[in-house]
Amino acid sequence: MFQLPVNDQEPMLNIMKDRKEDYKDVPFIIRGSALAKGNIDFDDERLQYIKDKKPYFLNEYPLHSRCSIDISLLIDYMHALGFLEHGTVAKFVPKWRGTLGLLVSMGYQMGYKNIVLCGMDMQDNHHFWDHPDYLEKSRKFNLPASAPITAMTDKDRSPNTVPEYMYALNRWMKEQSGTEIFVADPQTVLYPKIRVYEG
Repeated sequence: MFQLPVNDQEPMLNIMKDRKEDYKDVPFIIRGSALAKGNIDFDDERLQYIKDKKPYFLNEYPLHSRCSIDISLLIDYMHALGFLEHGTVAKFVPKWRGTLGLLVSMGYQMGYKNIVLCGMDMQDNHHFWDHPDYLEKSRKFNLPASAPITAMTDKDRSPNTVPEYMYALNRWMKEQSGTEIFVADPQTVLYPKIRVYEG
């Protein structure tokens, strides 16, 4: 799944060009604000190989990061709109504050019974490119520094943090269809409320 920022797309476009061979056999789903606003230039030669693959485009139904409406009401509303039917791909995919919630919704629409979250520790707001193993690439492509706030768990934005959405979705999906969210590693703020996958 791929998104470009609305502004300053150069670093990401250059990464895509640099890693073209790595992604030659990978299907692309394109999403995000830049897509919704028409701010992606698909004639840019750095995106040509993605265009040639005939990418998929994802229609998000985003819930604002400051939304504080009771999560169970929001889930019922998404269900009433037909966006949360297990095994039925809808016109829109609910995005619960962040990409993680979007991916869980998409997995549910696709009919998965076990949704395993990997690499989602949410201990802080650092990007993977802040890790020492990636510093050379971070400098090469002039990637931005991590934001100063913890976007996933910041209760100043809303009591509906990403973990709270995950807990509520997990309960609801289990009741509705037996679908369950798991984590791959207990080193995450979601554990132990969301169990480690043992399969």
